[in-house]
Amino acid sequence: MEEFRLELTQKNVEAAYDSVNLVNELNSKETLTEEETRRKEANIQHLKIMMDKPEFVVLLTKAQKTEIETLEKYRDWETDRKSTRLNSSHSAKSRMPSSA
Repeated sequence: MEEFRLELTQKNVEAAYDSVNLVNELNSKETLTEEETRRKEANIQHLKIMMDKPEFVVLLTKAQKTEIETLEKYRDWETDRKSTRLNSSHSAKSRMPSSA
């Protein structure tokens, strides 16, 4: 049973590295289509889920952990950057008067 579990987790590491490779490929593009953006987000989410599993993380090398964590931070930074850009391009007009 333990051997099966280890084999399954090793397959998860391989699947995670498919996600890492896809995200790296998409990050190298100057612009992404909506579908590519969706795929990138889904693969980063997959990596976040896997990184929450101790039986997965224990099989990663230090370099693999760092690479995955960097991708996660990239996603967070990218989201923050877009949010900041959107917020700075909109006026501070309120929809409702402050007395409402």
